[in-house]
This record gives sequence, C-alpha cells and structure tokens, in this order.
Amino acid sequence: MNEPEFIDPKELRPGPIRNESLPPEMLEQIKAVFDVIGPYIGMTLEQFEIGFMRDMHPESEVALWCSITAAWLAYHEKYLNDETLPDEEEKKLLSALIVISTGVEDVGKLNVPEEVGRRLLQCYDDLGRGEARSRLFATPCLDYFCVVLAVAGTRADNDDSQQKRPEWN
Repeated sequence: MNEPEFIDPKELRPGPIRNESLPPEMLEQIKAVFDVIGPYIGMTLEQFEIGFMRDMHPESEVALWCSITAAWLAYHEKYLNDETLPDEEEKKLLSALIVISTGVEDVGKLNVPEEVGRRLLQCYDDLGRGEARSRLFATPCLDYFCVVLAVAGTRADNDDSQQKRPEWN
C-alpha cells in the first residue's frame, strides 16, 4: 500500500458548485446548525451554505453536520450545564467532533484532554442508540432536532457575556 502523499493546504482549492440551489427546508436545517456552531467555524452563513452547494450529496452532509451539532449540544447539556467555554476551547470541541464524525475513536488524536475526548465520543455514540439516529439519517435534521437547534440558537442569542465560563470538564 502506498504512503499518503503530503499536500500543502495552501494548494487546495474549493470544488465546483454542483447544486445551483438547495431546497428551502435544507437551507433552514443548515441555518439551524449554523446558529449553534457558527461562531466556531470561522465562516459566514453564506460560506457555510456554499460548501453544501459544492457537495454531490448535500443531504448527507447536512445530516452529518446535524449529528455533529447534536453531539455538541449533548456535551454542553450533560457536562457543562448548557454553558459555553471560551471560543478557542469551543473550537477544539467542535474540531474533535468533526474528527469523531470521520470514525476516529482514539481520544489521543482529538486535540482535547482525554476525559473530554471520551465524553465527546460518548455524546456522539449516544446519537446512534435507539431510532433517533436512524431517523436523523433517513430524514436529515429531523423536525424535533431542528426545534432543539432553534432553542439552542435562542439560548445563544440570550447569552450573557459577563457570565462565568466553566473550565474543561
């Protein structure tokens, strides 16, 4: 088997737009995800939407981002009392969940403390229990899930920036 070839990230270019538009329901789902994790991904809503327009199967990608966001919300609810960490730590949480979504289970590769990595893995794995996960993939970002995202988005809108932020849990 050949060794992976190193590619300079500066040489990467975005792929072509494969979908001139996305269905309104999908755009709502994308916005619901963005409303929760947008502050930590380093792009605007429009840039985030365009990424899905480049995808050959945007519905699968939306479902994946819904899963990442659901795990992010579950982690915050279960371990952080629904509070957020400083932005740099939130970006690390989100990056770890993105890595987890690719199938990585080695907490040493997540760039977060081991206990945090185990908890994030658990939150992501918990999505697969019961029928919620199968419905999530059968119908990307199921209706009740979008309601959860919308509520979380309003919670973020009401965030008190003077509030004490918890440390890693």
